[in-house]
Order: sequence, then C-alpha cells, then structure tokens
Amino acid sequence: MNPMPNNPPAPPKAAEPSFRVLLTGSTGTVGSAVLELLASDSRFEVHAIVRRPQLSGGRWVEHVFDLSRDDFIGPLSHLEFDYIIDCAQPRYEEAGTWEYFGVEHLQKLEALCTERTRRLVHTGGVWVFGNQPAGSSIDEGTPLNPLGYARPGVPTLAHVVRPSRFPWVQLCLPSIVYGTRGPLVGIKDAVVRGASMVIDDPSIECSVIERTDLAGAYLAVLEASFAERFFVVAEPAAVPRLSLYGIVAEILGVPFSAKPRDAVSIGLSKEEFEVASASQPVDSRLIRMRTSWSNRFTFRTDVRSLLGFSTPC
Repeated sequence: MNPMPNNPPAPPKAAEPSFRVLLTGSTGTVGSAVLELLASDSRFEVHAIVRRPQLSGGRWVEHVFDLSRDDFIGPLSHLEFDYIIDCAQPRYEEAGTWEYFGVEHLQKLEALCTERTRRLVHTGGVWVFGNQPAGSSIDEGTPLNPLGYARPGVPTLAHVVRPSRFPWVQLCLPSIVYGTRGPLVGIKDAVVRGASMVIDDPSIECSVIERTDLAGAYLAVLEASFAERFFVVAEPAAVPRLSLYGIVAEILGVPFSAKPRDAVSIGLSKEEFEVASASQPVDSRLIRMRTSWSNRFTFRTDVRSLLGFSTPC
C-alpha cells in the first residue's frame, strides 16, 4: 500500500472575476434582477450602489450612499470599471427629482470612465415615445412624442444616443415589468380593492417583460458587439391592458369590471389619464438580432406561477 502523501494537493483556486461592474439602482425592481444575475456569474465582480446596507452574503460589494444627495465620483474614483449599468430612475411623483437623474447624473457616471470601460448601459422608459397611432408599434426608429410625466427624461435619451467617446447603450423598457415584485403588485392590490383604473377598451395594449428576462437583456448587451446605441426591449406580443387586469383578477378569484373612458378620467390628472389610455406595443426584433437575447417567459402563460399562485386565492 502506498503511504499517504505528507502534503495532499491543494484544491484548485476559484477563477478570479474577469470584469468589474458598477450598478446603480440596484435595489429597484429592474436593478435588483440585474444584480442577482450578475452576482451569480463568476465572471463579474459587482459593485452595487445602495441607500442602505443590504444582505449581500459577500456576493457583491456595496457602496452605501444616496445618488440624489451625494457626489458619488469621489468614493469610487479609486476603482476602474469594465461596465457601468445605470438602473437608477426618478420617482415621478416626487417634485424636483429630475434634477438628480437628468443629464448631470449621466455626466457623473461618465466621469468614472477610464480606458478600461467597455460599455455604459442606461435605463429608459417606453413612455418617451408617447401614444403612437393605432396599429403601429414602437421600435428604435419611432419619433419621440413623450407623455407628460416622461418629458423630463427625453434629454437623458438624447445624451446617451448622441455620438460621443462614451460607449453608451440605452435600453428602453416596456410598460410593465412583471414578476415577484414591481408594478404588477400594485395592479393586484387595485383589483382586490375594486379600485382598478382600467378603460373598457381592448385596443389599449401594454408591452410587458418578466424581470429576470429583462436582466438577461442587460447581460446580452454587455456580451455582444454591435454599433447601435439604443434598443427597445419587450416580449414579442403585447397584452391588452384589459386582458392584463382580467388575468390578474382570475388568478385572485375576485370579480373584475372595467370602466368607460369618461369614468376613468374622473379624479386623474391629465398626465395620469394619458398613461391610463396609452397603447404601447413594442417591436424588439433588433435586440434579438444583434444579441443572443430572447425571453424565456411570457405573460399569458407564466404570470400565475411567477406570482406564486397555483390556485385562486
């Protein structure tokens, strides 16, 4: 019998991360899904900006400060990033928020760029395109016609897609990002309370995407090589807003009724009613052609399980 060696071989060392990523908005509906995906990939060393300490379990590095108040260049100036992903978005109901999340916010991120920086990814919203003509869908060539509350966001879009030395890409997200958290939770609560503000008109459509599918789109943008600076992202098929609310009501096992247009408009501001009556189907063929991304989930078939409902409650 061969004697046991005195010094057994050491286990192989884990591979060092290849890329360093900075993520803003990392606790939001979108940003948290991006954070989870990147943190689960050993290629990435993820640095997340948070307002309050989170339970990261060592999976990412936290930088605790508030983007709306602090100069975040100084605390991060000793680091170089391969990728910067900006998922921080203003709360539209808070007056004056855009002064923190406008072009100046993007310029601060640009100040963190070095020769190492390969790509910056900014998050936008489909509402900057406004309510398009019936029968049309939004794509990368659609002219801007922003809804009222989205108008302050247009300068950021123009800044990102302009020719410059900064490798910006803008992802324009659909009407509804659904899943275990996000706007769908508010729709569920409204249906339960019988306070859902949905117009009885099946022609009003929402573009939708599941949040982990959306995170995959961010990863695809990091990995792919392309010339475009702008992509709209959504599932291939839009969902009538009336159907969306009806499916949620069916899952919950509660009665649901829509309201005529005039009844919905009562008590809403002009901008709120503009959102409630807008139709926003999205054509996301370009990102599918330019990257390896495709969505795994679809709202019509997967929303029940994604929200944790196997039977009506």
